[in-house]
Amino acid sequence: MGTVAELVAEVQRSVAALNAAVAVPGFDADVSDEVLHEVTVALQQVQSSLSVGACRVAQRWDARQVWAVGGYKSAASRLSADAMVSKATAGRVLHRARVLSSMPATAEAVADGRLSGDHLDLFARANTPARRDLFAEHEQTLVAECSRLRWHEAVRAVRYWCARADALLDSGSASPNPVPEADEHLHASPTLDDTVVLNGVLGAVSGEIVLNELDPSIPDGRDRRGDRPSRRRANVVRACEARVSTLRSWR
Repeated sequence: MGTVAELVAEVQRSVAALNAAVAVPGFDADVSDEVLHEVTVALQQVQSSLSVGACRVAQRWDARQVWAVGGYKSAASRLSADAMVSKATAGRVLHRARVLSSMPATAEAVADGRLSGDHLDLFARANTPARRDLFAEHEQTLVAECSRLRWHEAVRAVRYWCARADALLDSGSASPNPVPEADEHLHASPTLDDTVVLNGVLGAVSGEIVLNELDPSIPDGRDRRGDRPSRRRANVVRACEARVSTLRSWR
């Protein structure tokens, strides 16, 4: 393994070679649709994975105050000027860098492609100073849960966790799930003509889980778990029960 500078130079050479290759008209002429899809997804994952390494380097750059040379008043100002990015982008990179050490499981999941850079930002917003201890306790569960969900589902899952965490931290806050757990129930009864009758009472959070599982917005393709919508909806009760069980563990 080379030095950090040598490894970065190697990445730059690889990126330059990739850009040169795909700049050739018809570069995909002999590439199947399946391979083109795999490469497209893989490149998005590489971007996210690389962002973890970039954040770790930026964290040391910030901690050593390298940015102060030249009279800059903030790390974001120096990074914005020298990297030619907006100050908002520089600030986002530095925020990621500063919280990454408190999210080891998240960093590992983004680095190996199970989660994306967007998940890193999503978790960082949830991992506030007030919630930090609870986040550390539940991070592995959040990573495992969100790694198998589509993006909008992951956002909801993190929102549920934030509601549970805030309820635990603030005993005077309103319960995010006013229906007592003992009173929650959901039954699915198949009928003679192969339809299914659903009957039950759920709290706000559990109810959102059910609505999410029944969401018809996912078309004919498979979801991240490989299930087609018909199978997904056929297993809705089982999936809801599992999701509710996970969320209850955050109380």
